[in-house]
Amino acid sequence: FRLLEKIINHVPDLIIYLTASEKTLLKHIQKRGRKYEKNISIEYLLKLDKAYHSCIENSETLNEKTKRTVLNVNMNNFDFENDKNLIYSIIEKIPELSPGMNEYYKE
Repeated sequence: FRLLEKIINHVPDLIIYLTASEKTLLKHIQKRGRKYEKNISIEYLLKLDKAYHSCIENSETLNEKTKRTVLNVNMNNFDFENDKNLIYSIIEKIPELSPGMNEYYKE
């Protein structure tokens, strides 16, 4: 994230952070069937999730000065592939967001 900030010299006003359980991620990986993803382990996915979450939580992303807005979309029960209107439901949420972390999920 910091490298991206340096490269484009701009800090985003909104970060849309897509998350999912390891089970959901593995299901998507298996469905895609890409050879280079075949050996991705649950342990690796857990480490990656922890690193991303830490980056967002502990960086300047959510500090008092910047008050950036983060929309955490839990993808466990969403289906982008078959629900073509899903992106619009997420976009509709943007005006309602407050600075800091915002959660969006479907039960």
